[in-house]
Amino acid sequence: MAQPGGKLIINLEEADLKRDTETFGTMDPYCKIVYNGKEHKSPTKTDAGKHPKWNWRLELDILDVMD
Repeated sequence: MAQPGGKLIINLEEADLKRDTETFGTMDPYCKIVYNGKEHKSPTKTDAGKHPKWNWRLELDILDVMD
């Protein structure tokens, strides 16, 4: 029997990326989270380079504790 779920809260604060993928200019990084076949994308940080800071919060509804 499936148990009811709740909420999963993800706080995306910052990243320390190891390599720069841009030859000219600075990177525009974002974070992609896939849960239950659904894609969630953080805001793109324009010209943030290798040290982006988002301070972004994502709340996902968990339908079953086994997810």
